[in-house]
Amino acid sequence: CSRPSSISFLVWYFFLENRRPISRVCSSGSCQVKYASLNLFVSGSKVKSLFSIPTPRECSRCGRGEATIMEETEQDAVQVAGPLSVKEEEEKNPPLEEGEEREEGEEVKEDEVCEEEEGGGTEDRGPSDVITVRVLAYSKTEEDIFYNIEVIVNDGKPLLLHRRYEEIRWVYRLLANNVDIGGNILPPLPFAPTPVPAHLEQLGVPQSSMFGGHSRLPCLDVESFLQSLADHPFFSLNHEVHTFLTSPQLPPRDPLPSPSLWDSLSSAYTNYQLSSLQDTDDDFVELLRGLNERAPVLETCSRHFGQLVTAWQKMACAEGEVGEVVKEEGEWEVGRNNLCALSLSSLANILTELQKYNHSTSTDALNTIGFTFDLYHRYNKQAKDMLYKRLGKVQALVEASKQLDKAKPDQKEEMERVRAEAMVSYTGINSTAKTEMEERFGRLGVVSLRKSLVDFTESQLIHSRCLLAQLSSLHSQLCIITWPTDHTH
Repeated sequence: CSRPSSISFLVWYFFLENRRPISRVCSSGSCQVKYASLNLFVSGSKVKSLFSIPTPRECSRCGRGEATIMEETEQDAVQVAGPLSVKEEEEKNPPLEEGEEREEGEEVKEDEVCEEEEGGGTEDRGPSDVITVRVLAYSKTEEDIFYNIEVIVNDGKPLLLHRRYEEIRWVYRLLANNVDIGGNILPPLPFAPTPVPAHLEQLGVPQSSMFGGHSRLPCLDVESFLQSLADHPFFSLNHEVHTFLTSPQLPPRDPLPSPSLWDSLSSAYTNYQLSSLQDTDDDFVELLRGLNERAPVLETCSRHFGQLVTAWQKMACAEGEVGEVVKEEGEWEVGRNNLCALSLSSLANILTELQKYNHSTSTDALNTIGFTFDLYHRYNKQAKDMLYKRLGKVQALVEASKQLDKAKPDQKEEMERVRAEAMVSYTGINSTAKTEMEERFGRLGVVSLRKSLVDFTESQLIHSRCLLAQLSSLHSQLCIITWPTDHTH
């Protein structure tokens, strides 16, 4: 049993002894950025890679030059071990005097070096970038779904973008599968628009009776997804996200594979196994327990609220149908019994106003509270997936500690290195996850629910005032109607 392990250790040791770090240097004359590479090493005359990264690669900063691989010595290699402290950064890169320029070959600052990840890197846009996203409308064809998106960057002029649903899904898959998001919660993928929401269609509302208010739901879903990416301190710095939100024309992209059914089952089984792991942090135990208990409650709220919206819609449809019948009866009574015709006409108008009120009420309820319940339920699932990912790091740390305790003397150094890497990975996701859950997930969930309640109550006040004014006017008209004393029609 020890022979394969010893051979693997010798191979790995030989590989580490012969490695020399390299970096990519942009060939464009206007871009002097060095891209540090953690995964590539030069051994002899061949380039060995832990991952298949094509070379040369287009520079992700200027988009013109090629990020050509350049071999460097240990002294010239770009430092990518981790962020420097403020004191170390000042010692390494002293501030320039006014009018002084940095000489060629001098050390660049941290914001001039970006770590490139497979499938999309991160680029520092600066802390002043504020992006506001609003989805104006969408259209559906046989090929795809198209969205008209208005974007404002730093209070500048509005920029109108046209995006396809496949492009939005591409960004989600990139962040979910090709970028190490650590302890950050990825916003849930928007649903592809359907003529009628599934939970409403199952309750027997015919599609022909649905009204235009539903077209706002797909826009709200995409708008929430893109705005969440733009506001997030991690996702907003991703180069692909920034390009998607600010560039009128997107560059060509290679398609990303969609997750298979086996991937979903494997992920669910992994989460089930991790749920039995004994966590050492009681705060995260309570957070995961709260998410598991909240999930069925949110699902029930969303389902029952959908039933309430459907009831409003069915009542509006019934009022409209009765109003049409009463109106036809009133028209038939004209010339036969004019007073009856006038009364029936007033009743038809009342039913029409009630129909408008219930249509508006159900639309606003679905676009505010109903949408928030559904979105919060999907966010809850994304937060659970993140916490299970953190449990995977806990398990890796526990296993590394056990292997270190059992390691033989000649394997101690290697096992200590593995445990140190597991500890760094665990510490990183632990701090990020705690900040994400305490300062963003819980607070933003409460804020979004409160906002949807405020929007719904304000819309109800407006619709109720309009209905009250219409009913008051019709009441006055009915009070004027009197039966003649001579009993003539």
